[in-house]
Amino acid sequence: MKRGVLFLGIIVLFLAVGCAPRYPVTKVNTVDSRPTLSFVNAPEGAVALVDNLKMGDAAQYTGKPKVLVIEPGTHEIVLIQNGNEVYRQTIFVESEHKVITIH
Repeated sequence: MKRGVLFLGIIVLFLAVGCAPRYPVTKVNTVDSRPTLSFVNAPEGAVALVDNLKMGDAAQYTGKPKVLVIEPGTHEIVLIQNGNEVYRQTIFVESEHKVITIH
């Protein structure tokens, strides 16, 4: 008797799960459209600063694959190597990729 009740309960459970309504699923993919920077010919060991905030080694942001994501607007870009400023530029970016070439 107990087996019959257990078996009947399992069947009811499977039927309930199988008959559950299938609601539509919406999947939304978002894209980060903030501007990005990459550096070409950045000196080894040069530290990138954006608006006086350290962003790390400039040579890592080559664009392949790593880029530096920043907010839209005007920014001061500075590269410091061994305590000396080796590059400074004020840029304006909106939503594009900007390549900064160091000479």
